[in-house]
Amino acid sequence: MNRGFYILAHAAMAGVFIFALQHWALKQSLETAALWAAVFCVAAAGLAWSQTKR
Repeated sequence: MNRGFYILAHAAMAGVFIFALQHWALKQSLETAALWAAVFCVAAAGLAWSQTKR
């Protein structure tokens, strides 16, 4: 599989995890959970991209 798939999968799983943690475990609002999920998606994609360049 190509690098793009791994970067996208890493970002998606980080977003889902943070959304679930914020919204259901910490009882935050939907907007707050979605904002944190988006931030972590970008951060996870950046981390995955830097790891694939090694």
